[in-house]
Amino acid sequence: TQKRAWKRRMEKVVFMGWDDDAFQQRYAAKRGLDWKTITEPNMSFYDGIKGLPAVVLAPQAMEFPGHRPQADEHHIHLPALRDESHLIAPGYTQLMGELLERKRTQGVKLIYVSLGTLSHGNYQKAERFLVNVIRALGKTPDVVAVVATGGIPLDIAETGPNVRLMDSVPQLDLLPHCDLMITHGGLGTVKECSQAGVPMLVYPLNEEVDQPGNGARVAAHGWGLRGRIGDSSARIAKRISHALSRLPKYREQCCQTQTKMSQAKPEQVVDDSLRGLGFTEVGSAERFIHSSHH
Repeated sequence: TQKRAWKRRMEKVVFMGWDDDAFQQRYAAKRGLDWKTITEPNMSFYDGIKGLPAVVLAPQAMEFPGHRPQADEHHIHLPALRDESHLIAPGYTQLMGELLERKRTQGVKLIYVSLGTLSHGNYQKAERFLVNVIRALGKTPDVVAVVATGGIPLDIAETGPNVRLMDSVPQLDLLPHCDLMITHGGLGTVKECSQAGVPMLVYPLNEEVDQPGNGARVAAHGWGLRGRIGDSSARIAKRISHALSRLPKYREQCCQTQTKMSQAKPEQVVDDSLRGLGFTEVGSAERFIHSSHH
């Protein structure tokens, strides 16, 4: 509750008063309603408006255990589909061949690290964290790691022989081969890890958006652990070791969610949700899915 209040105050400053409350107030004023009585705080991710349908582009299986969707809340799971052909370069293909051979012959675990698409405001924080992660990984036995730096120049003299740095990687291609991902907890990445059945260590980079909540969901479901972006390399190393020791349990929980997500038929779910929202036009699902992936 305190974090949501802080988020609202920040939004008022950044968007010159146009935060979530402002839009709800405008909606209520046009209809002669009291906005405080129509707000629905129990919807996923953001406060909603009672009686106003809401579409959540995330499967219900990702919500906190025990969470029940509101009557006008429609969860839609669209499997991650993205053209990554421009990222599958010879250097990446060669690297993956080497790492997968080490997994096969040496039994090492493959860890993938990425903080998603970075904004300039997060560069310094991200740089410090990535340096600490690289140092922690260099001291972790029996692992190999791919660290996507997002193009940030890192102030580190050298990396361990088990750590490979790349500006960016084809995430959907890489994830099925991974044993663990260290992530900022963006909704897209958490969905893609769940889809691939990959346990996570979540370090929220931006406390003012959905990342802390997504990290809490990961921990609540037993898909992995969460930490703080300012953790030292020693603390990160302990967290990695703890996660590796519990991989079978995390993987079991991830696979259960993966199964639930794979059973959902996007066209049917979208059609049902759109009908609930009042859409009756034939073919709505195909256009909705197509537009959501572009």
